[in-house]
Amino acid sequence: MSHIEITRIFGKKTIGLTFFLGAAVMINAQEKQSIKGKITDQNGAVVPYASIEFNNKTNAALSDASMTDDSGSFALNLANGTYQVVIDAVNFKRKTYEIEIQGAS
Repeated sequence: MSHIEITRIFGKKTIGLTFFLGAAVMINAQEKQSIKGKITDQNGAVVPYASIEFNNKTNAALSDASMTDDSGSFALNLANGTYQVVIDAVNFKRKTYEIEIQGAS
């Protein structure tokens, strides 16, 4: 089993969001990873209804998106690969960065 944790702080002025991404290996034919995360501001308060896009850099068909729930959490399954992650939330500046998702081989 593999685990990935990524932390990013971003925001407008001093307001920020922290993005935690955990990936646990799922055994299936498509080699998809279970991605779970939580969006919080820099004070640790959850950010509900933030939109998170995972855009696969080599195959758009593997891209997916999610929205955080009331507790700032989200979950989805993604294939291994390099993704551009875009996070948007009301009253926060959009943040875009790149991550690589790799499961056990």
